[in-house]
Amino acid sequence: MPNAHKICSACKHDAGEKHPHAKKCPKCGAAALVPAAELAAVRLSPEQAAQLQQVHSWVLDGHDEHHIREAILTEWPDADPPAILAAAVDRIAASSNFDEALILGFCLESTRHLYQKMLAIGDFSGALKAIQQLHKFASTSRPLAAEQE
Repeated sequence: MPNAHKICSACKHDAGEKHPHAKKCPKCGAAALVPAAELAAVRLSPEQAAQLQQVHSWVLDGHDEHHIREAILTEWPDADPPAILAAAVDRIAASSNFDEALILGFCLESTRHLYQKMLAIGDFSGALKAIQQLHKFASTSRPLAAEQE
């Protein structure tokens, strides 16, 4: 898995599993090797950020690691597939830290928005499902006013 690799935060070189105890990057000599899981904390150039976004999308689309590595090399021949994959996996793991109120609010607002869209196109069964979903949210969550008392 890409998380076992060490990445140089200076030159973004992947030291891989061959150098698990290395203190310096074997490519540039900088004392900047970090575990691949920490790569997201390393500043990315706009090009690297775009690559990370695309790889993140491929992971979410369900592509396997082998195909993603091939696609990275096809799209960006100079890129470092393990480093980009590790950053994408780390980004997904970081999304598990969320604010419950934010997620609930997003779900409520999205459901209301979809309800409006369904009414506009005449999808009344979909609109009814949205109402049922709102009711479910309301029955499983306490309103803020009740929590403040």
